[in-house]
Amino acid sequence: MKRQLSLLMSVSIIAGSLMNQSARAVPVTPTSPLVSLPGATFGGTGIPNTSVAVATSGNATIGLSASARFEDPAVTDDGMGTFFAAAGNDAAQGQPGYAKFNFNWYASGGPGYYAKLLYDLDPAFNNDISTMKSLGEVALSGSTIQDSWNNGMAFLLTGLPLGGGPFNPNIAGEYSYGMQLLNSDHVVVAATYINVQTGSPRTGTSVPETGASWVYLGLGLIGIVGVSRTLKRKEVVAS
Repeated sequence: MKRQLSLLMSVSIIAGSLMNQSARAVPVTPTSPLVSLPGATFGGTGIPNTSVAVATSGNATIGLSASARFEDPAVTDDGMGTFFAAAGNDAAQGQPGYAKFNFNWYASGGPGYYAKLLYDLDPAFNNDISTMKSLGEVALSGSTIQDSWNNGMAFLLTGLPLGGGPFNPNIAGEYSYGMQLLNSDHVVVAATYINVQTGSPRTGTSVPETGASWVYLGLGLIGIVGVSRTLKRKEVVAS
């Protein structure tokens, strides 16, 4: 019985530790309702600027959006920061390594501000913000910087300091993006985030229990059952 209790306590500690780690995870949750951002072109022509996640600080503004590439199926949204795009690659437009949607970013502000773009190459849902990629900070000097990018672009797959990683547009899932505005001390003073879901939409931003924690918990319970049966057999033999 003592051995059973000891093992049970060990499994509980392991499972509890893993669940606490999961609870500390911070998935990307859209923080801004989508609004119009007049004047934003995202570096092209005809790119919608009426559904943009915008954040401001002082005279600086940042924004994020998503749109279809060329003749690909239209991207829709829920008005609160989640976009819905077609899954699959863009071979029809000559780019089999590209997704059928682009993410669009905008930053404008005076000297003393920096902008940092975060992007996600992993199709899993509820990815932690700390796993997102970045090309680093860019100083704002009173001008506007903006563009429309695709996860399949080579410089995003190999970029430094925090860029890089494989991307498969054929896997349906959820991709997250963030724009952060930093002050002269490089402290984040404003931020905005969006999610782009491809394929069948899935809603909700709850943090699922990690597979590892369920595996450890399951193995622990199996071990307890095994020990219990062993002890019972020993008791029978002893009697």
